[in-house]
Amino acid sequence: MIFLKALLAFLVFVALFLFWWSNEQRIDLDLGFVILNARVATYIIAAFLIGFLPLWFYYRALRWRLKRRIATLESQVAVPPTKPLDLKPDEITNADNSPLSSV
Repeated sequence: MIFLKALLAFLVFVALFLFWWSNEQRIDLDLGFVILNARVATYIIAAFLIGFLPLWFYYRALRWRLKRRIATLESQVAVPPTKPLDLKPDEITNADNSPLSSV
């Protein structure tokens, strides 16, 4: 599964690079205090990352918090292991306290 995630990430980065490389038209972006001159694809990728990264960080933090909560709840519910009884066969009885009969 890790290999597939790495392969998918690699393919996404290659696709983004090819998209960036093929769109060579440059435009000016006036931010008021600075004028940026870059490729159109750079602005598109930057806008995508500005929208994607905050939500991705929020998702990862929420997932981490829920995993911690589940681990805490599971540790509270966990039954401690019991040690085996040290009884001799003649001490074991039925529900009515009569000794077990050998077959």
